[in-house]
Order: sequence, then C-alpha cells, then structure tokens
Amino acid sequence: MKKIGNSDHITRREKKGIHSDRDRLKNLTSQDGDYKYKMGILCVFHPWNIQEDSFGITHEFYKDGKFVDKEVVIYRVKEKRESTKVEAVH
Repeated sequence: MKKIGNSDHITRREKKGIHSDRDRLKNLTSQDGDYKYKMGILCVFHPWNIQEDSFGITHEFYKDGKFVDKEVVIYRVKEKRESTKVEAVH
C-alpha cells in the first residue's frame, strides 16, 4: 500500500516506492521464484479531493510475475451528517 501526498505532483520518493513495490509483487507472484503467491495487489491511496468530497484508490493486480490489470475506485461522501457515509464509484 502506498499513499500519495499530492494529486497534482507525485514526488520522486513516492514514484521510487511505488516502482519498488511493483517489482516486489512481480517477484512474489512469479512461479519461478521462492514465494509463488497466486496474486498480488498494489493499492495506491490518492489524497482527499476537497471540491468533490472524494478520494481514490488505484488497485494494480499482479499474477505469474506480471502486471495483469488496474482499476481506480473513487469514493464520494454521500451525505453530510454526524456519521458520514461513503459510497464507491467506479
């Protein structure tokens, strides 16, 4: 899991960390390696968008040592009240 601090600009350090995690997931899911995990998922949390009352999570899926697919899920505040409800929007 990684958290991005600013949606307008990803720092070099954040990019390096995400790249490192991608390489790690490729290694962990490789069937030629020591671990042989069936699936790996990298979750990148995007910062809160104040204007839209939302935030996003990017999921990257890895299998057999390779990138397979990617999805971005946007969560928006449905209503403002004491206990805030959040809904997922794909």
